[in-house]
Amino acid sequence: MATLQDFLYNNPYCHFCDGEMEENLAIYKFIKDKITENGEYCNEASIKGYIHALVFNVYFKHITEERNNNRICRVSRQQELFNRFMKTVQEHYIYERGIEFYANLLCVTPKYLSQIVHRVSGRYAGEYIRNCVILEAKVLIRSRAYNMQQISEKLHFTSLSFFGRYFKQATGYTPLQYQDRE
Repeated sequence: MATLQDFLYNNPYCHFCDGEMEENLAIYKFIKDKITENGEYCNEASIKGYIHALVFNVYFKHITEERNNNRICRVSRQQELFNRFMKTVQEHYIYERGIEFYANLLCVTPKYLSQIVHRVSGRYAGEYIRNCVILEAKVLIRSRAYNMQQISEKLHFTSLSFFGRYFKQATGYTPLQYQDRE
């Protein structure tokens, strides 16, 4: 049996029925409310409990699907390409943001890659690349260990202004506005 981590890596989307999804969204809302509560006291134990509940729900879904499908069935060619794309993005997103780069590495056309990624996950290849870059930028901004110029350089943007536009287009905030929110 594969680990939950392997399952999540190979299947970044988990399809829940309506009732399961409502439960998970309610748990997420509880977590969000606890984190954003006013006051100095943040109940870390209750937040961890809610997170454990979410992880359990995903794990239970994984176990159920594994039993139902017996996970002996072969991964489709499209799923295999998607998995290879995701792994490649995780390895190269800091240096490469163009779909063409990933398509060339995977020996397919950019259009085909984006179509397959969309078919498998419901999102386009460019969204995954952008989300990885933005997530890394957010982590670096929150750490406050680097100034914006250094973050721009770490993420291999050609200029600070291009980084700012890229970030704002994806998040609705400039990097400095985002930092001030934290």
